[in-house]
Amino acid sequence: CVSQTRKAFKTHDAMLWNCKMRFGKTVTAYELIRQCDYQKVLIVTHRPSVVHGWKEEFYKIFGVQSDRVFITKSYIDEKLEFDDLIDAGNDKKLRLQAASGQPFVYFASMQDLRGSVRVGGAYHKNNAVFEMDWDLIIYDEAHEGTQSEKGKPVQNFLNQGHDGKKPKILHLSGTPYNIMDGFDERNIYSWDYVMEQRRKREWDQYHPGDHNPYANLPELKIRTFDLSKALDLSCQYETIDAAFNFTEFFRVWTGNPKLDFYPLPRGVKVGDLVHENDVRRFLDIITDNKPDSLYPFANEQRRDLFRHTFWIVPGVKAALALSKLLREHPIFSNYEPVNIAGDGDEEMPFDDAVKLVRTKIRENPRTITISCGRLTVGATVPEWTAVMMLSGSSVTSAAGYMQTIFRVQSAGTVNGKQKDRGYVFDFAPDRILKVLPEVFQLQKRGRQSDGDAQTALGEFLNFCPVLAIDGTNMTEYDVPRMMRQLKKITVDRAIQSGFDDESVYKADTGIVMDQYDIDLINQLGDILTPQKKAKRQETVTINHQGLDQEEYEKSEKIRRKPRRELTPEEKELLEKRKKQEQNKKKVIALLRNISIRLPLLIYGADVDLTEEIGMEDFIRLVDNESWREFMPKDVTKDLFKRLWKYYDEDVVIGAGLRIRRLARAADELPPTRRIQRIAAIFND
Repeated sequence: CVSQTRKAFKTHDAMLWNCKMRFGKTVTAYELIRQCDYQKVLIVTHRPSVVHGWKEEFYKIFGVQSDRVFITKSYIDEKLEFDDLIDAGNDKKLRLQAASGQPFVYFASMQDLRGSVRVGGAYHKNNAVFEMDWDLIIYDEAHEGTQSEKGKPVQNFLNQGHDGKKPKILHLSGTPYNIMDGFDERNIYSWDYVMEQRRKREWDQYHPGDHNPYANLPELKIRTFDLSKALDLSCQYETIDAAFNFTEFFRVWTGNPKLDFYPLPRGVKVGDLVHENDVRRFLDIITDNKPDSLYPFANEQRRDLFRHTFWIVPGVKAALALSKLLREHPIFSNYEPVNIAGDGDEEMPFDDAVKLVRTKIRENPRTITISCGRLTVGATVPEWTAVMMLSGSSVTSAAGYMQTIFRVQSAGTVNGKQKDRGYVFDFAPDRILKVLPEVFQLQKRGRQSDGDAQTALGEFLNFCPVLAIDGTNMTEYDVPRMMRQLKKITVDRAIQSGFDDESVYKADTGIVMDQYDIDLINQLGDILTPQKKAKRQETVTINHQGLDQEEYEKSEKIRRKPRRELTPEEKELLEKRKKQEQNKKKVIALLRNISIRLPLLIYGADVDLTEEIGMEDFIRLVDNESWREFMPKDVTKDLFKRLWKYYDEDVVIGAGLRIRRLARAADELPPTRRIQRIAAIFND
C-alpha cells in the first residue's frame, strides 16, 4: 500500500485508500509518513473521538523517544468541547512547532475547522492551520463530512496549498462509495473483505508451515429474519419506504396526544413503549427454545455463543425503553444491558462509551450493548460476536450498513477459543438485498461492467454467506436470486411515485423495438395524449427502428468505456442508443396514462393480503365496469395485454402486494392519519 502510494504521488496529488475496517489504515499512514519523511502533517477527521487511536498508533511507529511530535487541541483530550479561548494559544503553539524545524503531526476536527472565518465560519480560530504549508493532509473516514456543504470549503482551502506548493492528499475510508468518482485505478489502493478472507484461506497453500497472520480475522455470516411473518398485526409497522418500520415498532409515549395520536393510557408512563406487548413478543420469539427454532437466542448453546452482542435501535428513547424491557425479560435478565445511546441509562452514566462497554464486559459474563449509532465506526470490541440490526429500513445507506456490520469482525476470543465467525442478524430482510449490490455497483462504477460488479458480489457471498430464514426454513442467496429479489424490492420508488417512475418499466422499453412495437406505440399515440410531470406534448410519432437485443446488450457493455477507447463502430452504436433513449421517453410518456391508474385498480382487488397478483390475475380480478371507469377511453383489456410486455412484472407484482399491505396497515390508524396514509400511498 505504501509502495503504491509513493509511486502515485510522483504523478498525482491525491490518493485514496479504499480499505476495510481492521486493515490498519492508521498505522499504515504513519509508515507512509516515516518512509517519505513528511515534516508537517495534518490529520482531519469528522469523528474527533478517534484521536486516542491515532495517538496510540503514532507511538507504535515513531516510538516515545522520537523527535516527531503528535499535537492536538486540548479540548480533544478532554471532553471534545470546543473552547475558543484556547485558540490563540493553540495557533502560537502550532507556529512555534513549525518554526522549530521539528517534524510533527497535527490532529484536527472537521467540525472545528469549518467554524473558522477562513472558510465561511463565524469564529477567528485555526488561523495557523489554514496558513500552514502542509506536506501531507490526511482525511480520515473521508466519506464523512468532507463532502458536505460546510466540509467542502475546508477541503478546498487546505488542498490548494500556499505560494505554489500543494500538499499531498491522502483519503482514508473503508466505505468511500460517495467519493470514488474522483479517482482512477492509478490512485486507489483497495483492500476488501474478500481479499482478506481469500488470503486467509490460501495462506497454508502458498506458505506451508508459516504462521497465518490472517487466521484471527473472523468470517462474517449474515442471517435475515422477516418479522412481518412472526408478529401479529405486523402490518401496522408497514411504511411506504420500508418493509418493517422499526421507528414505529420502538416508538415511545411522549404524553403529547398530537404526537402519540392517543391520550396517555392509564398506568402508562412517558417513555414507555407504545407497542410494548409486541416488543416483548419479539424478545420471546428470539429466545423461544423450540427444537426447530433458528433464532439467535433460542437455546443455551447459541446464548453461550452470543454472550456479548451489539444491538442497533432507532433512537435514544427506544434504547432506554428496550434496556428496561431486557432487564425484566426472563432470559435477557441474565444479560447486562449497556446503553450507550445518548446519555445512557440513569443508573449507568458514562463519559467514554468504549470504556464503559469494555468495563461491563469484564465485569459480566453476558452483555448486550444498545446503540443508535455510537461505536458503529472506528470502534473495536473483540468480544462482540453478533450485531442485531433493529433500526433503519431497506433504504439504509450502504456505507453506514457496512461500517456497522464489520464491528463484529474484530479478532478476539469466545469462551477461551479464537473467534472464527461474526454474525449479522438483520430483521429488515430487504435491506441486505439492496445494500450488497449497491456496494459493488458503487465500487465498480465507471470502471468495469455490471457483469464485473456481479462477479464481485458473487465472491463476497462465497466468503460471507447470506441466509434468509423463514420460520424453520433457511435459503442461501446466490447472485441470480439476490438480483431477482432486488428487482422486486425496487417497488419503493414505484409506490412513492404512484407508478409514475421508470422503475415500473423494463430497462429496454423504447430502446429495443421492431416494427410490431412501433405500430403498437403509434396506435396508443392515436388514443392517448402523452403525459409528463412538468410538460404535455400534443403528438408523438415513432418512426425509426430501434436496437435489436444483440445491439442493446453490446451498447450496455461499452457505455462506460472512455470515448478515446471506442472504435468507430462502437461510437455509431452509442449514437443510435442515444437516439433510442429519447424514444424511450416518448414511449413512457404515453404509457404513463395507464400506469398511474394501476395503483387504484390494485387497491380495489378482492384478494388475500399475502397473495401476489400476476398480470393475468390482475386483468381477471378487475371487473369491466371498474376498468372502464378508471382506465383511459379505448384502452381495452386486450390492448393492455399487448402493452404488458413493456412493464417489469416483478416490480408491478411486488408493488401491488405492498400497496394492499400498506392500505391494510392504514386501517389500524386514527381517522386523520389513515386519510393521510391512503393519500400518500396513491401519491395524491
